Amino acid sequence: MSMPRRHPGCPSRSGHAGGFTLLELVIALTLMGLILVVLFSALRLGGRIWERLDSEGERAASVNATQVLLRRTLGQARFVTRTTELKLVSLFAGDAGRLDFVAPLSTYVGAPGLHLMRLQVAGSGDNQRLTLTRWLLHPEVLGGAGGVPRWSPEEIEAPAVSGVTGEIETGGAESATFGRAELLAGLNGVLFSYFGQKVAETEPQWHEDWMDQETLPLLVRVQLGLTGHRWPDLVFALAGG
Repeated sequence: MSMPRRHPGCPSRSGHAGGFTLLELVIALTLMGLILVVLFSALRLGGRIWERLDSEGERAASVNATQVLLRRTLGQARFVTRTTELKLVSLFAGDAGRLDFVAPLSTYVGAPGLHLMRLQVAGSGDNQRLTLTRWLLHPEVLGGAGGVPRWSPEEIEAPAVSGVTGEIETGGAESATFGRAELLAGLNGVLFSYFGQKVAETEPQWHEDWMDQETLPLLVRVQLGLTGHRWPDLVFALAGG
């Protein structure tokens, strides 16, 4: 018995007529959308992680640069006195939020010789800043000659500064004898403390201040409050202590 012959133009009944069905197209588009959502979320998460790592790297570099600067200058601190209003005062004086000390600076930073430097905390909350102000140790400079802000042994509010982070500000007509810089920003607290033996003490210990003493402390500790971080205390030895 002969089988009926199929016309060449007629489609086979056992398969698709060609292309995709509507259901297959919907499933493919849904899967593609899910893949794109996952890829976009992964890229966004990766971008946030990269930004945070970059920010953390900049913060660590700023702290390290500040540590190098303070280790170099505090390591060369000198015990120097000055007569102000018929009173002899030590130019090394510090409390929990401010520190004045005398040390030499490199000639590329300012005028050669000793400079009086003031580390001070400005601002409040999570926007505190560690600033550095320097005066050439000269009576006229400390007295405010030439438009330079006058140095005073009393604590004063640190001004807003825009120096390069981690560096002493240079440039300008007054840079050789006076300068300001912002060492660290975005802090939520800075504490200075001093290790040494004060008058009438039998052994050295940590103190919250070092005022009107006849010697330098042995160590200076700087505790930094970094938002979202626990940074180790910075401890500096003073050669003249």
